[in-house]
Order: sequence, then structure tokens, then C-alpha cells
Amino acid sequence: MLAIKRFKVCGLLGVFLAVLIMLNVGVFYNNYHSRVSGSFFAQGKMILSTGDEVKMASRINFFKTGLLEFQKSWGWSRSAYREVVGRMGGDFISRTVSARSEPITKLSPAFDGDDDAFSQVYYLKVGGELTYINIYSGDEGNCFYVKELVRTRCFGVSAE
Repeated sequence: MLAIKRFKVCGLLGVFLAVLIMLNVGVFYNNYHSRVSGSFFAQGKMILSTGDEVKMASRINFFKTGLLEFQKSWGWSRSAYREVVGRMGGDFISRTVSARSEPITKLSPAFDGDDDAFSQVYYLKVGGELTYINIYSGDEGNCFYVKELVRTRCFGVSAE
């Protein structure tokens, strides 16, 4: 009787471990094969909460463990390097490692509009995390909803 109970317990433990191993392999496979990589571009207009439009151009380079992003808008040039600290499928969380912002010309305007000022301060904060939720992924590019900035960002494979 005792041997049968031990056999059942060992069998249940074996099944439990097998399920855990399969889940781990599945998560690894999903994360590895849905990883965004390469260079993507975006250009157009950013619409502020005031209704004003600002011309913007952006380039993002995805690496194995991070991303490098360049932005040009409103007379300012910004760049940031972020490391990827969490990933699930096409979604990921990045942490800003380094960032800088500088005017393109001496006459570059100050940030105008609370939403843009907040977004840029948060975007450039070293140690700040951004959660990118993949809402579209295809041959033409990728679109992400950036949770902390409450913005959708789309990038294409063409620079034009």
C-alpha cells in the first residue's frame, strides 16, 4: 500500500516537472523567435494634447540586449540607449542607460505643452523604464503602445 502511494506521488511530481520544463521551453522559444531586431524608422507629425502638430523623425536600432533610439523634433535632437530588462513575446520592458538632448540650432524653442515636456523628461530619465506593447508586427515594420508615455509608436523598415 505504501509503495503504491509513493509511486503515485513520484508520478505526479514527474508530470509536474515535465509540465514546468515544457512551459520554460515554450517561453524561451516564444521570446527568442519573436524578438524584434534591426533598424526601423519613423517620420511624420506628433499631435499634442493641445491639437498642435510637431514634425518628428525617429530611428531605432534593436540589438540582442537593448535598443538605441534617435529622435529629431521641435528643433531638438535626442538620443537614448536602453537595455531590455524583460521580454514576453513581442512585448518588452526597457530601462534607459544613457540619454542626451540638445538643440539643433541656437534658436530651438523650449518644450511647449505639458504632455511633450513630461514625455521628454520621462523618456530621457536614466534608470526610467518604458513598457513597449507590440500591437502590430509585419514585414513593413512594427507598432508599439508605450504604456508610460500613453503613446503609440510605429516604425517602418524604410527611412522614407
